[in-house]
Amino acid sequence: MSFDGVFLHHLLPELAKCKTGRISKISESSDTDFILTIRKDKANLNMMLSFSSDFARIHFTTKHYDSPKVPKSFTMLLRKHIEGFFIDDIFQYENDRVVVFKLAGYSEMKDYTQKFLICEIMGRYSNLILTDNNYKIIEVLKKDGVGEFNRTMLPNATYEYPVTDKINPYKLTKDEILNITANNTKELLSKFNGISMLLAQASFKDDNILFNLYNNI
Repeated sequence: MSFDGVFLHHLLPELAKCKTGRISKISESSDTDFILTIRKDKANLNMMLSFSSDFARIHFTTKHYDSPKVPKSFTMLLRKHIEGFFIDDIFQYENDRVVVFKLAGYSEMKDYTQKFLICEIMGRYSNLILTDNNYKIIEVLKKDGVGEFNRTMLPNATYEYPVTDKINPYKLTKDEILNITANNTKELLSKFNGISMLLAQASFKDDNILFNLYNNI
């Protein structure tokens, strides 16, 4: 199954289990993979955040991962900024492959502050971005002056969500979806945000293309 926006939409209620939990530990299992240990209701939840080009994903895990003896600077920065913070909210941007953790806690100066940990699960463009409460980038895993969607992914720049003119299907009613015309998978992909090729192909099983799409989302 493709890790598309629709899949992420249905995964979000599962991820929401960690809301109000506290990030008690941050570790790394590779250059692009991180484990957040979240303490909630006297139990630990381990969440994998992977930004590898081959298998980017986000999910809970019970598997044990070995961590290097000397953490990389990005891991150390995450520990400095958000270890001990509470997860206020988790949301998906539109129907895109973007998950945002809204965090709240106290800085080293004991000031109450909010930050955003933004996970872009986008294949080879996957990235992890930490910002302040105004979306000013504190640090980014994969730096790029003018990256995908013509966005600047560098510290001190303002984070911008991916821009698209595609439709978020979850903002439409059934009738509105059925009134849209799509003659092939390419047209379907160009109209709706968060729809993978596999889902588009499944919608073309018979003549009721948009009805099939509606049932699959």
